[in-house]
Amino acid sequence: NAGAWARQEAQRKAEAGDAALERLVAALPGSGVREAGSTGSPDPELEFHGATSSESEGDVDEYRNTRDKILQAGWGLDFHIFVEDIGEIVAADTLFLDAAEPYGTLRAVRAELDGWRRRQPAAYRDAYVAAAAPALFAPWVRLELLAWEPLDARAPFTDLAWYSQLFTFGQGDEQEGAAGEGGPAATTTNNEDDLTVPRLVSSLVLPAARRALAPGAWSPLSVRQSRGAAALLAALEDHLPGEEAAVAELNAGVRAAVEEAVAEALAGPPPVRPAAVLAAAPRARLHAAARFNRALRLLRSLALLDEVMPGGWARQLALDRLLAGALLPAVSATPAITPALAAERGARMAGALLPPWIQAVPRHPAVAALGENLEALRARQGEGEAEARARLETALGMLGA
Repeated sequence: NAGAWARQEAQRKAEAGDAALERLVAALPGSGVREAGSTGSPDPELEFHGATSSESEGDVDEYRNTRDKILQAGWGLDFHIFVEDIGEIVAADTLFLDAAEPYGTLRAVRAELDGWRRRQPAAYRDAYVAAAAPALFAPWVRLELLAWEPLDARAPFTDLAWYSQLFTFGQGDEQEGAAGEGGPAATTTNNEDDLTVPRLVSSLVLPAARRALAPGAWSPLSVRQSRGAAALLAALEDHLPGEEAAVAELNAGVRAAVEEAVAEALAGPPPVRPAAVLAAAPRARLHAAARFNRALRLLRSLALLDEVMPGGWARQLALDRLLAGALLPAVSATPAITPALAAERGARMAGALLPPWIQAVPRHPAVAALGENLEALRARQGEGEAEARARLETALGMLGA
């Protein structure tokens, strides 16, 4: 049954995530990562960079807390709620099993309306079927949206079955309608039928997008969620030409969340700590590395949002504030940052910048400063630092230096 299936699925996912959780948590401060001066890797901060994912460190804590709740003794109330939600999605597949064949599937209902339009276009028009079609199709659309994740860029709503089945609704019938009852009336009806998908997007997809992009519902620190947010905003803009205000409201919410995250990234202690601080608190290096990772994820998120945000907002925020204020100091070789680590960071930063940001004329001061810092690091590389030199050559190639 649905409950047993959900229990097995939750257990499988929890077991599959154990190894990843251990690897991520092992890289966090206080988790046993070797510090400077210990035996083993000459640069523990490089280990930290390699062990972190593209998600925020908070995702690790969230995963651990959720897993503990689900796997607690007796499975607990949270798990039963989870089972009920999954059970509703599974049970929804059986919702129309007892419906008559002409009305049991979206494809069948569309075929009925298509046939009516072709045979009796005037009656189709007088019954205002085109205006009622979105409400007729809505139950099947709602059914499929139950399991849809709005911020999953790999599965946009344009890839769902309902969209592909309704995308051509009302198209291709003009000639057939002209030969039947009402003649030219079929063409007028088809024009309104073309609004079926936009109306469904407005009434069903747009509310789901508002919930997914609500404050606190997503994190700009997550590159995956930012990619999904960019894809969702672009798709909504394409499908809601008459609702610019609704799309602008979503854009404003996304901008506010990103600006708040950038402000947090710029707050706090400087990204490069004095040698005295490192001597008194060796784990300060790991904290600084975590801050660098968060700022770099924000830079990648801004690059993803650049195409859907008008007016160069993402470019200005990325270069003027994030790159200049939080990331550039992290590629200067100091007692706190070894040349190898600076080279590794510089390569990651160059890879996160969009080509138009790099190729702009005149060159942005922050991009020019990054190139100068990397050039200085290349001049300091020794003969035995081939890996760091290769990273620098790659980064400088991306910057056109």
